[in-house]
Amino acid sequence: LDDHPSTKWWTDTDLKRLAETGTTVAHCPTVFARRGITMKHFGRYKRSGVNMGLGTDTYPHNMLDEIRLAAYLARTQANDPRSLTTTELFDAATIGGATALGRQDIGRLAAGCRADFVLVDVTHPMMRPARDPVRSLVYAAGAHLREDLNLGAAHFSLDLLPHLTPEKVLTEVSWPRGSKSLSSHLKSRLGVEGVKMGLVYELCSAAQLADPQTLAFSLKNLKVSLKKARPVAEAISTAGGVMFEGLSPDLMLSAQPGVYCAGEMLDWEAPTGGYLLTASLASGWRAGQGILTNF
Repeated sequence: LDDHPSTKWWTDTDLKRLAETGTTVAHCPTVFARRGITMKHFGRYKRSGVNMGLGTDTYPHNMLDEIRLAAYLARTQANDPRSLTTTELFDAATIGGATALGRQDIGRLAAGCRADFVLVDVTHPMMRPARDPVRSLVYAAGAHLREDLNLGAAHFSLDLLPHLTPEKVLTEVSWPRGSKSLSSHLKSRLGVEGVKMGLVYELCSAAQLADPQTLAFSLKNLKVSLKKARPVAEAISTAGGVMFEGLSPDLMLSAQPGVYCAGEMLDWEAPTGGYLLTASLASGWRAGQGILTNF
């Protein structure tokens, strides 16, 4: 843009022009960060009214990692941790992309929409505190979701309104809504919208939605069942490897002296992109030092 520090120009109109023309900016933070380039900054674009999407443009395609990196870079560039919310980034990765494609039937959970969705056990310690399930998902979930799936089906309850008491939720749900739709009613009285609203319609029966007391209970205690992960044939990347318990401090196999492991050979949660490269090089250096020491 004409006001970016790297391409500074005497005008300051590009960002406004993007918003006025309905342009979508597809932000792929990992590939640009590898080249020392960062957007300045996501929150500024969003506040200016530009539709934002998030992409990977790299392999493997790990959208949660992209959301997390986009948050770190945006807040660093803005020098302000409140320059954007995690929900805004999540929306960019879902609704923003759908808007860019001119599609109303993807990017959200709603009747008639096409969707692939993942259910997450928010009762797991790594998903705490539960003040914002989207933040917990982006910044904390990962290995533990997979470990729970290995044990079979997971059943848990999701509190969509953790900042409100059950009594307050019941009062607001029971408020006469007149000609308003249920979606409009819940949004205006309780701020339930977007992903949360999609979950309500996906997981509640028509009878539950029609009864204020049952609906209020569901908003505070939404029952979710997770049966299994997607098939391995559909996986973009997998986890696992040599366990650290079987390695010496310098990454040599205890059962087979002289054999060293590094990088993705190890059983660890390896973030994609620059983090993976850095950690792989670091573990390779550690193994190399071990070889020099022992041989």
